[in-house]
Amino acid sequence: GIYTGPTPFDLAPAPGITNPVVTAEHVTDVSAAYVADPFMLRNERGWTLFFEVMNSVTGKGDIGYATSEDGTSWSYGGIALTEPFPLSYPYVFESDGEFFMMPETYQTDSIRLYRAVEFPHHWILDRVLIEGQTLVDPSPFRHAGNWWMFAATGKPPFFADTLRLFAADSLVGPWCEHPKSPI
Repeated sequence: GIYTGPTPFDLAPAPGITNPVVTAEHVTDVSAAYVADPFMLRNERGWTLFFEVMNSVTGKGDIGYATSEDGTSWSYGGIALTEPFPLSYPYVFESDGEFFMMPETYQTDSIRLYRAVEFPHHWILDRVLIEGQTLVDPSPFRHAGNWWMFAATGKPPFFADTLRLFAADSLVGPWCEHPKSPI
């Protein structure tokens, strides 16, 4: 949903908007059980919203997208990324003029970095950043010239009971766990 307000602590539904702005009923290219994990970003073309689409035929998550010129009226665009394994939590960001996505891929025991070939609808695997670890909801960010990434880990059914911090000199790595992790 789209909410507005004077501060992050005083939000309300935006006037004239029906929330949620994108639902499973908006998805037209696959049979969707639900949509989840929205990530929105703005660029010169307007707003783009990426989200998990739970495909009710395959039983796995794909990544869909919708666009808006004004942030209030949304058009579903399609499935932007699908893999043989489930995808969720499509963390999308821009770096050095390119768009990247780091979705959750914990079933592969890896963190994968995808790069937009044609934003927002065509993505390719750029590289695997971390292998051999079950990590949930990777969230990268840049601070003071370095790359940082929070990711959760744990044992089923509590996959996210420990928050870990990783660091790298560049987006493409190598990534290593920060010595003060877990948090």
